[in-house]
Amino acid sequence: MRFIDLATDGGCSKKAPAIDLENLLDDLVGRAPTAFMPDLNVAFPDSGRYSVGDTELLATVDVLFPMVPDPQDFGRVVVNHVLGDIYASFGTPKFALAHLGVPYGMDASSDVVTRMMAGALAELSDAGVTLVGGHTLAKQTDLSLGFSVVGTPVPKNQTRARAPRPGDPMFLTKPLGSSVASILWKTSAAKDDELRDVLTEGVLKRSAAHADVLHQIGIEQCTDVTGFGLVNHAHRLLLRQGVAAQIAVADLPIYSSLGPYLDRGELPTTSLYFDNLSFAEKFSNAAALRSHPRAPLLFDAQVAGGLVFVLPVENRSTTLQLFEQMGLTAQMIGHCIEGPAGKILLA
Repeated sequence: MRFIDLATDGGCSKKAPAIDLENLLDDLVGRAPTAFMPDLNVAFPDSGRYSVGDTELLATVDVLFPMVPDPQDFGRVVVNHVLGDIYASFGTPKFALAHLGVPYGMDASSDVVTRMMAGALAELSDAGVTLVGGHTLAKQTDLSLGFSVVGTPVPKNQTRARAPRPGDPMFLTKPLGSSVASILWKTSAAKDDELRDVLTEGVLKRSAAHADVLHQIGIEQCTDVTGFGLVNHAHRLLLRQGVAAQIAVADLPIYSSLGPYLDRGELPTTSLYFDNLSFAEKFSNAAALRSHPRAPLLFDAQVAGGLVFVLPVENRSTTLQLFEQMGLTAQMIGHCIEGPAGKILLA
C-alpha cells in the first residue's frame, strides 16, 4: 500500500466544517464563558494567547492525514502546517507535543512511522523547536500525525503600521492548490514527480521569514491559509481588522504544475470543499462562483498555506523590496473596500 493511501482523506480535509465549529463554540461559550479566551468563537485566532506571570504564551494544535507521497516529506509538512499558526501570530515556536495515530495492522515502530517522525523531528530541529512528549493511539482507521506547539510572541515593534482602510492591497505569500495536488497524488503514483513544485515551492517552506518582514514594518495582524480555505481565513482576518475586501479571482497564484489542470477545468476538490463554500456564502458572493474553474483555489482546504495580510498602500513598495532582497515572494490578490467588516467581494 502506498503511504498516501493510509488515510481515506488527506491533509486537513477531515477538519470539522466551520459552521459546526462555530455552533459548538457558541454553545460552549454560553455555558462556561469564563473558561474561554475572549472572542474565541468570533475571531477564530490562529493561536491561543495566555499569560503566565509576565510571560505571554502562544499555543496551537493541528492534526493531518497523509497527503503527499513520501512519509518523511509528510512529517515535515505537518510541522510546517502547525508552525504556520505561530508565525501568523508573530511568534517564535519553542516546544511541541506530538499526536500520533497508527492504523490497524501497523506498529508504532514500523518503518513508515519511523520515517514520518524522522522528517517531523528534522523540521522541528531546523525551526528551533524541541519535542517534549506526546501521545500515541493504536488501532486507528487512518494514519495521522499532529502537534501541539507553544511559543512566545516576538518583542513588540515600536513602529506600528496604521489600521487598514479602503484601497490598501491584500497579499498572499504562497501559491494555492496543495489539496488539489493531494487528490491528484492519490489518484496516480505517476504524478509524484510531476507535482514536485507543490512541495518545494509551498508546503515544505516555512512562513517565518515573511512574518519577520511584516513585523519589522509594523504589521500587527495576518493569518495563514489552511483548512477552511482562502476566503474563509481572509474573512476572519478582515473581521479582526474591521474592513471589507475585494479578491481578484484571476490573480490568485497557483502552483505551476497545476496550471494545465486549471486550463482544462479539471481541478479536483476534497471533502471539505462544499462545506467551506457554503460557509463563505454568509459573507461573500461565493454562490456565484460555484462553477468557476478557480473555485477550488478559493474554497478548498490548504495545507501549510501562505500568509494573507493587508499592507498600508504607502508601505507597499518598501515591503516588496524587502521581500525581494530576502528571496521572498508575495502576490497581490485584492484590496480593501468600503463595507461591513469581514465582507468579501469575489470579482
